[in-house]
Amino acid sequence: MSYEQNPNLNKQVTIGATSILVAEKSAKKVIYLRNTSTAAQVITLAFDSINPAVAGVGLIISPGEYVLDSNSEGYEAWNGQIKAIASAAGATLSVMITPEDTE
Repeated sequence: MSYEQNPNLNKQVTIGATSILVAEKSAKKVIYLRNTSTAAQVITLAFDSINPAVAGVGLIISPGEYVLDSNSEGYEAWNGQIKAIASAAGATLSVMITPEDTE
């Protein structure tokens, strides 16, 4: 299902030792990313529309930690691609995104 078909994107993504795309380039109102791994895998996030995620370079979240980015007081949430890579196979990332055009 595309982002346009499901505007309030809410999914669990399995992350391994290879960079993957977890969110497309689009106008976003809220971005919530949480490391829900149960085996101590660390996830590195890259807010970068060109380069892949590189383990240990970027925003690093341990199990239970999260990243929240949202529009408020003139600030706009990241609109580019978001990529992720894990320290070991089998990591899980909870992804919740609300697009800009929803009320």
